[in-house]
Amino acid sequence: MRYRMLAAGSLLIAACAGSEPQPKLTISPSGNQTATGPVTITASPADLANDITWSSTVPGTLSGDKGLTVVYHPPPSTQPVTITATARGQTATVTFTSQSPQLPARAIAGLSANVDVTYDQYDIPHIFCANQNDCYAVQGYIQAQDRLFQMDLFRRTAEGRLAELVGSVEVSQDLQFLTLFVTRDGKRIEQQLVAAMDPPTKAKLDAFAAGVNAYIAFLKQNPMLMPQEYAQISASLTPNDIPDWSPADTLAIGRLQQFQLSETIEKETGYGQVGLTFGPSAPHQDLARAGAYILPKQPIDGFTLADPDTNLPSAPGVGSAMTPSALPALGHALGAINAQMRELNAPFGSIREGAGSNNWVIAGAKSAESGHAMVANDPHLSLQYPPLFHLAAMTASDGSGLNVAGGSLPGIPGALIGRGNHVGWGLTVVGYDVTDLYRDTLADCGQPVPCVNSVPLLPVSFDIKVRGGADVTDTSPGQKPILVVRQHGPIIAQIDATTVISMRWTGHEVTQDVKAFLDLSNASAVGDTSAATGTAFAALQNFAVGAQNVVLADDQGNIGYDPHALVPLRPWATAHFPWVPLPGDGSADWGSQNAADNCAGTGASAPAIPGPCWVPDDKLPRGVNPTKGYYATANSDPAGYTAQANPNSPFGSTVNPSLYPYLSFDWDDPTDMRYARIAEVLQTKTASTGKVSLADMQALQTDHVMLLAKIFEQRNFYPDAGTVNQVTYTAARQLLTAWAATTTPYDCPTGLTSSDPKSAAVTDAATLTNSAGCLLFHTFLTKLLHNVFDDDFAVVAATNGQSSFGGDTGAEIRALVVALLPNLNQHSFCDDVDKNAAVVAAKTCGMQVINALSTAYGTLANAYGTDTKNWLWGRVHTLTTQSAAAPLIAGAFSGGPFARPGGALTVDVGNPSGSQLSPLAFAYGSGSNLRFISVMDPAATNAQMKMQLPGPERDAPAVLSSSLNLLNMYVQNQYFDFLYGHQVDNKGLPTQRFTP
Repeated sequence: MRYRMLAAGSLLIAACAGSEPQPKLTISPSGNQTATGPVTITASPADLANDITWSSTVPGTLSGDKGLTVVYHPPPSTQPVTITATARGQTATVTFTSQSPQLPARAIAGLSANVDVTYDQYDIPHIFCANQNDCYAVQGYIQAQDRLFQMDLFRRTAEGRLAELVGSVEVSQDLQFLTLFVTRDGKRIEQQLVAAMDPPTKAKLDAFAAGVNAYIAFLKQNPMLMPQEYAQISASLTPNDIPDWSPADTLAIGRLQQFQLSETIEKETGYGQVGLTFGPSAPHQDLARAGAYILPKQPIDGFTLADPDTNLPSAPGVGSAMTPSALPALGHALGAINAQMRELNAPFGSIREGAGSNNWVIAGAKSAESGHAMVANDPHLSLQYPPLFHLAAMTASDGSGLNVAGGSLPGIPGALIGRGNHVGWGLTVVGYDVTDLYRDTLADCGQPVPCVNSVPLLPVSFDIKVRGGADVTDTSPGQKPILVVRQHGPIIAQIDATTVISMRWTGHEVTQDVKAFLDLSNASAVGDTSAATGTAFAALQNFAVGAQNVVLADDQGNIGYDPHALVPLRPWATAHFPWVPLPGDGSADWGSQNAADNCAGTGASAPAIPGPCWVPDDKLPRGVNPTKGYYATANSDPAGYTAQANPNSPFGSTVNPSLYPYLSFDWDDPTDMRYARIAEVLQTKTASTGKVSLADMQALQTDHVMLLAKIFEQRNFYPDAGTVNQVTYTAARQLLTAWAATTTPYDCPTGLTSSDPKSAAVTDAATLTNSAGCLLFHTFLTKLLHNVFDDDFAVVAATNGQSSFGGDTGAEIRALVVALLPNLNQHSFCDDVDKNAAVVAAKTCGMQVINALSTAYGTLANAYGTDTKNWLWGRVHTLTTQSAAAPLIAGAFSGGPFARPGGALTVDVGNPSGSQLSPLAFAYGSGSNLRFISVMDPAATNAQMKMQLPGPERDAPAVLSSSLNLLNMYVQNQYFDFLYGHQVDNKGLPTQRFTP
C-alpha cells in the first residue's frame, strides 16, 4: 500500500472477568496515533484469539470484528477515531487522527492543465481534471502504477505475445489466439479497431496510453518499483522488457474479454457431441437422452421483460424436448475442438465456469430512497489477486458532463460498471448465439492454396517471439500459416484431407464498443427505445460484441433495459442446428439470404448499425419503465424465448412475436434460479404500495437462499424410500425438512463465527440447521449429477474419441428439473450404462435420488459424526483468490481460503467447481468481482454508492496488512461508501498533482 503507520507503541488495559487469572489483553499500536493510511492493529496474546471483538467509533473503518488482527482504514475525515478491542471483560483502545499528505507530483506529456487526485481510504483515486482527455491520461498512469503486471499479462494474452514474456510454454496458446482473433481479410482485429475509431474516441485512448507510458518511463528511472510478479518469472526482467502501451493494447484486452464471455464454441461442440452420440442415426440413438440434455426450456418461466413477473418459483416448468435431426459424423473433430477450447487460459473467466452475474434497477416510483431510482450489479468472473476490476472516479470541469465513478478492467479507460452524472448502469452476460462453426469443403482451384466455394483460402503468416528460445513462425518446422475461409473465418480444425471446420464470430467485425461505454458515462438520461441523441440508449447503439444485459437508471427516476449487440440473422434456423458445424455451401451463412445482401463477404467490416447481416434493433429485447417498477437479469432467457415448444421451430418460443424468434440455442444460466429469486424478492417488496430501500438492495445482493432446494421440495422430487436405504434416507429427509422449516428456510450460512474456515461454530440452532441442510443438499446434488450423467458422458467420450467429456452443470440441473425428476419412475438417463451404452443396471430416476441422498448423508456422518451441528458449510465452501498467471505466479499473490455463505445458483453465488474429486470439496474460484449499488440522487453531493471489491485496489503481495482489507470486507459482505465527485473534498485524504 502507499502509506505506512508512523509509530507504534503498546498499552495494557486489563480487567478480570472472574476469579480465574485471565491473559492480559494488549493491542499494538495503542494510545494516541497519527495515521496517513491503512494500519494493521494486532492483539495479544494468542490465547484470546477466539474471544476478541473489535469495534470502531466510525463504522466501516475496520477489516473485520473478530480475531487477533484487523486493519484500520482512516475514514474520509480528520475526526479522531477510536478502535476498541474487547475480550473476557477487558478492553484496549487506540485513537487515530488522520493527516493529509501531499504526494510527489508526476508529469504526463500532453496534459492541457494540472490534474489533481485525491486518494480515499481504500487507495481509490478521485481524479479532477480540466477536460475528459486529461482525466483519462491520469487514469492510465494510476492504473499502470496500481496494476501494470495485470495489464501487461492481459494484452500479451490477447495479442498472442505471452511466450515473449514467459517462454516456450505459451507458444501453443499464442498460436490459438493469433488464429481466433484474425479477421476474414487476414488482419489482426485490434489493428482494424484502431483504424476505425472516430477522432474523439481515438483522442481518449491516446491520452490513456500516454498516461500508461508516462508511468512506464517513471518505472525505468525507478526499477526498484518493478511489480514483484515479474521477478517470479525471471530475475533478469527489467522495466525495459515492458513495451510501451498503445490504443491497440486496450482494444485487444476488450476483445479478449468479449470473446471469453460470448463465444459458445465449447458449449456448441459439447451439445454437438451429445447429439452425435444419442441423436437420430447416431451410434447409440436415444432421443430421450439427447432431448433431455439439449433442451430449450428453463425450469422456471421467469424473464426480464415479463411485466408483471409470473410463473415464479412454485410453478413447474414443463417443456418439450428437442428432437435432433440427422447429424453428420463429426464427433472426433468436435471433441478435439472442445478439448482445445477448455485448455485455453481464461484471464477473465468464461461462461463455462458457471454463470453467476446479477443486476437490477428500481424505478423512482418504487424506491424508498426519496423516490430516487437505484441500480445494483455484481458481475461473476474469476476471483483473482489482485481483482479484475480497478476502481476510479473522474470529474471534468469543462462542462462535458464527465462525472463518473465505477470499475473498469485494467487496461481499459472509463468505467464499465458504475454511474455518470445522470445515469447509472450494470452489466451481466446475455448469452446470444454469436458464433457458428462451418464444415467447409476444400477443392483444388489452380491456386497455391485450396478454395472453398471457388474462393481461395487466405494464408496468414505469424511470428511468435519466445523468451529464452527461438522464434516460432509459419515457416518453422512443423508449422504452417493460419488459413482463413474468406466467407466465414479462420480454420480451427481439419476433419480429413478435404474437410475443415472454420469459425465465424461477431467479434471479427469492426465495431465501436469502447466508444459505447465512454459515451455512456456522459449520458443525459436513460431515454426511450428510440435512442434519442445523448441518452444511454443512444450510447449503447455502438455496443456490438460480447452482448451484455445493460440495466439503466437515471436521476429522474427512470429505468431501462438494453442488451444491444450484433446478433446474426439466421432465417435457416428451423432447418439447421447452430450447435453443430453448419454446411459451408452458403445455405447457412449469416444474413437475410437475399443474394443482394452479400452478407458473408470477404472483408471484416460490419455496418455501424445493424444491417441485413444482423437482427434489426427493433427485434431485439429492450424496454423502459415497466409497470412492475424494476428490471432484473441473471444470465437467463431475457424475454421468453424458451417458454414452451414451438411446433415451427426446434428451439421453442412464446416470445413476443415482434421480437426475433431465435437469438440463442441456450442461455448462460439455463436454470433461471437466480433470476427467479431476485424477482421473487423484488415482486414482494414492490407489491401494492411497497418500496425498495438501499438496505433491501444490499440484502438481496448478499442473499443465500437456495431456490433449487426449495423447488426439489415443491415439485415432490423425493420419492418414498420403501425398504432400501430407509434409515439414512429418512434421516436425510428429516434434516432437509427441518431446513425448510427454519425462520430463514433454505438459507446457506457458513455456520462459523468468522470467515476463517477453521473458526468456531456459532451457537444459534437455526443457523446450524441451515448450515447442515445446505451442506447435505450440495453433497446430495453433486452425487446425483455424477450418478445420473457420468456414465452417459463416458459413452459420449468413447464415441467421439475423447479421454473424457465434461458436461455443462447448468444443463444437467435443467435436465433434472425439467425432464428427469418429474418422471421419477423411468428415464433412460437414469439407467447405469457402460461405455458402449449397454444397460448394466436398470434404474429409475427415483432410485437415483434415494441412492444419492442416502449416500450423501452417510458420507457426512462418516466424516463429521451423526450430530448435524457439526455439519458446517463454511468448513468446505471456500474461496481463494489467485493471480491470473497462477500457477506461474504464486506465493504471496493469493488470498484465502475464506469460508463463504451461499452456494449453487444462490444470488450471492458460489457455484462449487465441478472438477473436484472429493465428495466434500466445495471450493470455488469464480464469483462476484465487485458489488455495486448506486442511489441516483440528482444532487451529486447527496449521491450514495455502496461497493465491495474482492481484493486490493493496488497490486501488492497479500500479507496480514492493509492489502487484504477490501478482500476481508468482501468475504464478510461488508460494503464501503464509494465517494462521488467532490464528496472527497476537504476530507483530510492524500492528494497528488499531475502536471503537463
